Amino acid sequence: MNINLPFKKLRENSTKFTTKYTSERLCPICDKRKHEKLEILRKFQFFTDSRLPKKINFQTVRCKLCQIIYQNPAYNKKGLNILFKEAGMSYGTTLKSKKNQISWLKKNNLLKKNIKVLDVGCFDGSFLSLMPKYVIKFGVEIDKSVIEEAKKKFKKISFINGNFENFRTKEKFNLITMMHVLEHLLNPEKVLKNLFKISKKKTILVIEVPIIENHMSNSLDGFITTQHMTHFSKNSLNNLLAKCGWKILRSKTIKNYNGYRVTCEKSSEINKKINVNVNRERQLYKKYKKKHLLSLRSINKRISKFKVGPKTILCGGGQHLELFYLLTKFFKLSSHSTFVIIDSDIKKTGKSWRGIKILNFETLKNIRNLNKYKFIISSYAYQNEILRNLKNLKIHSSNILKIYKKIKRY
Repeated sequence: MNINLPFKKLRENSTKFTTKYTSERLCPICDKRKHEKLEILRKFQFFTDSRLPKKINFQTVRCKLCQIIYQNPAYNKKGLNILFKEAGMSYGTTLKSKKNQISWLKKNNLLKKNIKVLDVGCFDGSFLSLMPKYVIKFGVEIDKSVIEEAKKKFKKISFINGNFENFRTKEKFNLITMMHVLEHLLNPEKVLKNLFKISKKKTILVIEVPIIENHMSNSLDGFITTQHMTHFSKNSLNNLLAKCGWKILRSKTIKNYNGYRVTCEKSSEINKKINVNVNRERQLYKKYKKKHLLSLRSINKRISKFKVGPKTILCGGGQHLELFYLLTKFFKLSSHSTFVIIDSDIKKTGKSWRGIKILNFETLKNIRNLNKYKFIISSYAYQNEILRNLKNLKIHSSNILKIYKKIKRY
């Protein structure tokens, strides 16, 4: 069987722009409106085409007082429900990272027999499932549909469906974990204060977030990604925790990644004083920005060297493809070409992005002579996996554009 692929020209205005999905936001630490604009990504489209408007301006600002970097305006509740509905495979951590985190918890004697552990932002429960059987496991997640699936999958884990800012439980936990969740939240202060309320006197809180000091990624979005509402430094995280009543006992910078892990206990007093070295925080951003611009320059150089044909297959239809469109010169250099998108995510297949059809990867198995097409791998996390799949289909390396020389993923 041989299928004719539906190649189409890119259409820039296939989905409308809106300001209804974002709202003004106060500084997440000092609750002030005094900020300065750092950067803006205009008309960022959240994944597939739709009759609903799904393009927004993504603006990053810095508080003039405490120097924390954050998204403002930020996604409101309506925006989160609509814009991230198709996120699917665009997000997620690796199995290796989960195992490393649990190994560290064991090494630091935090997973003792019969203790009660709460994972905040547990998603499908996979992180909890990897913990030893001798701990009593609880998970809280805001997405009801995800919780219902998790309950079917992991019978021995107790799941709570609720908002992190105000959920309540009669249980008292020895350990609370929150791995790469805080940076996604609109009101991180309210969440940390709520965890303080539901904790025992000796409850330990372990948090891991990306920090700008340890920016390692060479991806298109860099450290200031559209996924995150707050972009922490060590100092800004310390200030937020202190304000919410948490005292850091120890910290760990994750090697070869931008993660920063802190172990906290409840403090005897709330410290609302903001400690900040303004010059240091500003230098951190300048250093990051310089590195990110060098990464973008390198990517554009690779693009310029690749010869695009009249028919091009884009491998990956998620967030990365939108960034590829907005931040590189690829589509300007390829205005003569027509495209089709291949993606394994069932939330996207059968739809379109900027007028280009999205098909399942399996479709390629029914196509003869794939080497008459050019292939662009538009994914960071799955680049190597996609490359292996294309080579298994006997596609020549000369017909494949691999954007990144090296993937740095935790």
